[in-house]
Amino acid sequence: METLTIYAKSTSGEHYTVAFTFFDSKVRIYCNCAAGKIHQNCKHKDSFIIGDASLLHDTTQTDLFNDVCSRIKNSRFNIEYQNLLSEIERIEKQRKMLQLEIGQIKKKFYQRLNEGI
Repeated sequence: METLTIYAKSTSGEHYTVAFTFFDSKVRIYCNCAAGKIHQNCKHKDSFIIGDASLLHDTTQTDLFNDVCSRIKNSRFNIEYQNLLSEIERIEKQRKMLQLEIGQIKKKFYQRLNEGI
């Protein structure tokens, strides 16, 4: 097991710690921002996972960042991450379509109530 730590920018000017733990061909990612502390996803993890260095707090960590990105890119994590993102996008599209359908049915329902059923 190996943990590599990268510092991410925060809006306060301080930094957040994003820890990547590599073990048994898996990757565990933890960020100590507010969302990360309650085990939710955050922009810091997302940014680093996709190889976006714009949130890198300390530019002296560029080589470490590139190492982490390379490990992620060449691991099964990357495939699973992409599959899960695709599934989320698919379900979110379905949710939007259902919300539209609900809106149309409600409109029809209220019109019918006003007209009389």
